[in-house]
Amino acid sequence: MAAPSLDILKEDQVRINKYSYLNMQNHEVQRELKINEEKVNALQDALDELEIAMESEVRIMIGESFVLCSEENALSRLEKLRDVKKEELNRLRAQAEISQKEMNALKTYLYAKFGSSINLEED
Repeated sequence: MAAPSLDILKEDQVRINKYSYLNMQNHEVQRELKINEEKVNALQDALDELEIAMESEVRIMIGESFVLCSEENALSRLEKLRDVKKEELNRLRAQAEISQKEMNALKTYLYAKFGSSINLEED
């Protein structure tokens, strides 16, 4: 027995394409989130180690070179870098939340219209 034929309107195809785009975008955002979380953790570890070191001058890596600077300067620089990465994390989390809400709305609509004839689940 052949599967029943469904009429797919242009608006439905646009919704399917939008869901696919959001899904790909969500995967990319999740990858970026993971990378940025690791960077924030590394910066926090560096800050902790620097506070423990209690040296008047430390070497920090800028680009491919090590530069001698005061502990206060190094702490300030690391804190700024960590704060920038935390802001980036918050932005990415907000973006992921917005995309997920839109994906859920599209998924609800598409499953209501097409039922088991469409598969939007990840394997």
